[in-house]
Amino acid sequence: MQTLDSAVAIIKFKPPFIRWANTCTADGNLYSKEFFADNSIAVVIPAYTFKSEARGYINTVWQDVFKYALTWWEGNEFLWPTERTRKMFGQWFEVKFVPMVLYFSHTQ
Repeated sequence: MQTLDSAVAIIKFKPPFIRWANTCTADGNLYSKEFFADNSIAVVIPAYTFKSEARGYINTVWQDVFKYALTWWEGNEFLWPTERTRKMFGQWFEVKFVPMVLYFSHTQ
């Protein structure tokens, strides 16, 4: 086992994202909050001592995370919300921080 010099931010989908996603499903199905809970996004971030450092890092990459989430769900940018702000990011996504990342290498 090895401790990596990194942390993780778990990006969870909130109801506004889920509502938007369900308006542009190609198959016409409606997806539940449980579906989206099972499909959270993990972002590797620099190791941090204080949570404010982790939040500061997310504040520098939130646009990339937002774009990734939209692309993951719907590749057609014309269906994306046109104005994406930091406030909207906070309304659409919950961010949880995990300060310790472990790596297990099993060799035969």
